[in-house]
Amino acid sequence: MSSGLIYLTLCALVVTTALNLWLVVRLAQKVELIDQSDTPELTLPAGSRLPTIAAHLANDPQVDISLNDIQNAFVILFLSDGCPSCKEVAEEVSEHHSFFQSSNVGLWIMTLRAAPVIRKRLEERGLGRNIIDVSPESLKLLNPKSASPFYIFVNAENVIEAGDFVGDENWNSFVAQIKDEAESQLNI
Repeated sequence: MSSGLIYLTLCALVVTTALNLWLVVRLAQKVELIDQSDTPELTLPAGSRLPTIAAHLANDPQVDISLNDIQNAFVILFLSDGCPSCKEVAEEVSEHHSFFQSSNVGLWIMTLRAAPVIRKRLEERGLGRNIIDVSPESLKLLNPKSASPFYIFVNAENVIEAGDFVGDENWNSFVAQIKDEAESQLNI
């Protein structure tokens, strides 16, 4: 092999290495920009008013509901067939439904992507009238990342108190509170 060919191969290797390094640096800059961009939150921020949301009962589309006209605190729960833990959450919510009722806290369930399995499970447990449908735009506004099992707490003044995945500290505290309140009402 001639020395000219070796130098040419070495120069080509240096140029491709430099090009590769330049591309890696550019990619790292792009990734950093993406990380810093405004990615949607899981839901509307706590402390904001619930936007106007029109809904109807999933099992009776003739019954319209305006979530903004509800005078009591309520929970919006998002469930999906594609979510393994949603089945467990459906069971938990059906077990606690009487606590919701006795605590005067409303429960509205929205299923993502139709979710016939979850809907059937909820209907079998007497929660069919708690399942509501909203427009795709309203669903995207409330749950932009289609998170599930996910909840939003709304107080009696239609202000969002919290929103996150079921099982977090706020959810667990809420369930404990409604259980305690229901049990205290039974002891009166």
